[in-house]
Amino acid sequence: MLVGKRTTDAMFKDGLDIVSFVESNFRHQIFQVLDPYLVDELKDFAYRKMVSKNAVNQDVASLVQVALSCTCPLPSERMNTKQIAIQMRAIKTSYLGRKAKY
Repeated sequence: MLVGKRTTDAMFKDGLDIVSFVESNFRHQIFQVLDPYLVDELKDFAYRKMVSKNAVNQDVASLVQVALSCTCPLPSERMNTKQIAIQMRAIKTSYLGRKAKY
């Protein structure tokens, strides 16, 4: 949902899959892998609400980190549902706090 690509996209071949694609770009180039429509929406939000890009980047990075944690090959390495819900609530609270503040 965040990347805007299907797991069957033609770019995923020769050992590259959607998870490794996102992992290899996580943090330093995350906006290069996000769905362009989502990136535009985030930029528009930051501009309209005069929120720093750094704050928006932080929320996006947190969201992607939760998503990646759900893709660990071993179930024992994944976050459990309660941990995911706590993290998602924290991201939502951060986002809504910025939205209401500006």
